[in-house]
Amino acid sequence: MRSYTVYCDGAIKGNGRVIAESTSASMIEKQTEYGADVRFIVSRKVGSTSSNISELIAAIQALTYIQWPARFIIYSDSEYLVKGFNERMKKWVKNDWVLDSGSPVANKDLWMTLNNLGERHDVLFIWVKAHSGDEKNEVVNKLAQDLLRNPDKFKGKSTYLDRKLILV
Repeated sequence: MRSYTVYCDGAIKGNGRVIAESTSASMIEKQTEYGADVRFIVSRKVGSTSSNISELIAAIQALTYIQWPARFIIYSDSEYLVKGFNERMKKWVKNDWVLDSGSPVANKDLWMTLNNLGERHDVLFIWVKAHSGDEKNEVVNKLAQDLLRNPDKFKGKSTYLDRKLILV
């Protein structure tokens, strides 16, 4: 089974507003005999969105990019994403996506997608503290922030930091 290391992050402008804008960035890294093969995936969403949605999308786009079953270690500074996947999701599935309070799980559609991808792949999420100097976390943070500030910067681009950039 192939193994990948992923760093993902999201950024948002207008969190909590009816119309917001969010971006998601993922860096997928696979070690080869010739060094690291790295891909960056970015996406942008305008409308009903949140910081939690952008974090979920960042993980989903990385897991979706690899079409065959694989092993993933995914680093994220989102406790919502990491704890949701590692600690809460099994209970949510068991309870048919309903919380103990009787309310539905927020962002259920995205969590269901992530759950399905987690069944195809061997996935472990690891939390990293944001803005703590973790170089790869800082790279995806910068990429998400850059796309949020200036989406036109990426139009027609196929590379970012001398590596492949995939626009979703």
